[in-house]
Amino acid sequence: MNSSSPDSGRTRRPPFHVDGGHARSLPPRRVNLLLIDSTKQELTVAAAVNGRIADSQVCREQRKHDRNINPLAAAALRNSGLKFADLSAVAVVTGDGSWTGIRVGLAAAKAYSYALNIPIIELTGQIDMAAAMKKYDKKQFLDAFTVKPYYNGEFVPHYPRGTVPQPTD
Repeated sequence: MNSSSPDSGRTRRPPFHVDGGHARSLPPRRVNLLLIDSTKQELTVAAAVNGRIADSQVCREQRKHDRNINPLAAAALRNSGLKFADLSAVAVVTGDGSWTGIRVGLAAAKAYSYALNIPIIELTGQIDMAAAMKKYDKKQFLDAFTVKPYYNGEFVPHYPRGTVPQPTD
């Protein structure tokens, strides 16, 4: 390379550079998710690493979701080599399904979110890894403090009187 080249004195590399004609980027970030589906008769808790389910735990005991959700979460994380502190977010299915089951799953997700300072991802219908990763990448999160249930099973953000954010165009 010519020593008079304007790039010859550059020592800092951008995060994306070219070596030998092939693009090379920085190592990808690791995204660890805890996924909860308590809307059905079966309780399912899964741990995922970078968009792939690493472990899934299922409890077929009906009406015992509240007792089993934390042990299943701990087992799923342990079997996938993760700890609660390693989580990037928690994803929870919020419907269709049992009203009480939805509340149990959302309560656990809110507790993990608050305790670990991680966001909540809302999923509808079933555990959908592609949708969870898409929402994570787009930062479409729920806030643990502003989600309140309505009687019909829908969960919506709840804002104190007079503080509802206005849409911006």
